[in-house]
Amino acid sequence: MKRMWPYLAAIVAVSALYLGGKLDVPEFGLMDLRFRLAERPATGGLVLVDIDARSMQELRDWPWPRSYYAKILKKLEAAGAASIALDVDFSSPGKNDAQLAAALSSAKIPLFMAAFQQVLPVQGGGIQHIYTQPPSAFARSASIVTVNVRPDRDGLIRSFEVSQSWKDGRMASMAAASAGRSADSDETFYLDYGIDLGTIPRLSFIDVLNGDFDRGSVANKNIIIGATAIELRDFISVPIYRAMAGPLLQVLAYESLVQGRAVHRFGGLKLVVLLLLLAPLFAVWLERQKWRRALAGALGLILAGFGSTILLQNYLPVSGDFVPVAITIALCYFIYVIRQIKQLDLRVLFQNLTIRRKDALVQGVIQHGFDAIITVDAEGAIQLFNPAAERIFGYQSNEVLESSASAIFAVSAGIDNDDPNAWCEAFGTPTETVGRKVNGDEFPMSIVVSRMPLEAHENFVIVTRDITAQKLAETDLSRAQNQLREAVASIPEGFALFDAEDRFVLCNDRFRELYPEVEELLKPGWNRADIFRAYAALGLMPEAADDPEAWAAQRVAKSQQGQYEEEVRRADGSWVKINEHRTADGSVVGIHSDITVPKKREEDLLAAKIQAESSSRAKSEFLAMTSHELRTPLN
Repeated sequence: MKRMWPYLAAIVAVSALYLGGKLDVPEFGLMDLRFRLAERPATGGLVLVDIDARSMQELRDWPWPRSYYAKILKKLEAAGAASIALDVDFSSPGKNDAQLAAALSSAKIPLFMAAFQQVLPVQGGGIQHIYTQPPSAFARSASIVTVNVRPDRDGLIRSFEVSQSWKDGRMASMAAASAGRSADSDETFYLDYGIDLGTIPRLSFIDVLNGDFDRGSVANKNIIIGATAIELRDFISVPIYRAMAGPLLQVLAYESLVQGRAVHRFGGLKLVVLLLLLAPLFAVWLERQKWRRALAGALGLILAGFGSTILLQNYLPVSGDFVPVAITIALCYFIYVIRQIKQLDLRVLFQNLTIRRKDALVQGVIQHGFDAIITVDAEGAIQLFNPAAERIFGYQSNEVLESSASAIFAVSAGIDNDDPNAWCEAFGTPTETVGRKVNGDEFPMSIVVSRMPLEAHENFVIVTRDITAQKLAETDLSRAQNQLREAVASIPEGFALFDAEDRFVLCNDRFRELYPEVEELLKPGWNRADIFRAYAALGLMPEAADDPEAWAAQRVAKSQQGQYEEEVRRADGSWVKINEHRTADGSVVGIHSDITVPKKREEDLLAAKIQAESSSRAKSEFLAMTSHELRTPLN
């Protein structure tokens, strides 16, 4: 939760600025951009009769006599106008008022005349409302409507009221009245500046007055008569167009209403609540991403969000406030980046510490290792010579630095150049060769040469080990093995050795002579149970004839005992005495003796004994019979 505090603080700060109206100006800028991106034509249901520069020039003498307006009302009504609104100040008396009053009273169509409200400060504080409107002679025949507008925070006219407070009640605006809206509505909306002003039908006042216009262009159309000439200074500051004549603004408001383009703004507290709910989720997502994906996500959200506001404003119409959303997304990403930079700084620090520790470890291995480590450059010159190398070769490090490493090889090693690349080819894998000490003595050594590519140049690492003791040990081992083989071969009985996993290790020739049928299996690695099965399968053991597998398993089970002795008769009538002993490491030593001759002698002695006993018994029976006959008297 502690990691979320910066994000939450940023969200709250943006929300406070937004609710305080500090983001309205950039928000209005986005609204204007959306208007530019979605232009639309006017309906043509309202025609603006311009009091333009040409009319001012031809009619001169401003203000004009009211008879001009009376004539133009009659001509427009005669042409079939649906309604006429006069955006002209008639509050003061003028020439020919009676003619205008008569024209107003005789009209059969809705007529609207402009009223104005001014707010003035008074001495001592407070404000004063000043209302100006046409005299009652005009007001009896026309509806009085307001043409007042109020600027927004940026000083431009953006919003428009359907009706305004007027003395003790409400008064409809000219645009709303022309569009048929009631003064009871207190709706305020934003004008759609995407409506193309060039598509609004316009007639010059002088042309209508002279009857030089197409009557069909005003038939069934609403009319607004108003001043657009620059010299009359009825201009208002607006977005996009900068300045707009007051009557033209009324036309724009009318078009916004009748086209369903009365734009309403989505924002305020509802938007702040959404920010407070969704922005923390975005922050949590950011914390789990790599910076590229986080940047893509932030930009994607901003683009998608602004695109959705374009669609909302174009189709609903709703102007969704987006500046606080964009700022919140940007701030969250900025906080994320700052945090990533801090974490990166920490990681770099930790990496530096790790590198230092690894360097120290490597130096420790180099300085205290058992193997000689020598580094050389591309020319074969020694750059590093560790203490183990000093001990093995007898050189001091300072004696051999920058000298050729070929000096450590004996002549018999076949190294006659200073090219480390050739050494890599010869000793790229651990190889035994001959080294040379400082005093010229040669000794067996193991060596491997490998490349160590660096950014600026290429180095080579030579790792060697004095294997003199190893070679002596190998010689002693070979001698001992030969002695063992000779000793085993000299044993008169069959000798076999199996390891702790019951795998065949070795045997003497006498053992092979006892079991020639399975000699192919008497090789290191064969399992003893497999040898037993093969022997039984050949029918060499009478007792295994019924079930060779069971016999083999029984033999293996017997061998698991610490020691056992057994005499076995084979199918050919020969006898073998088996004496097996399991050693401390689990190996099995077997002594197999051919006892066929002793067994034969035993059998012969047993047969002779049986024959002798039979003869003795026959003799006794004969003597007993003879004695009986001698004692019997003759008749």
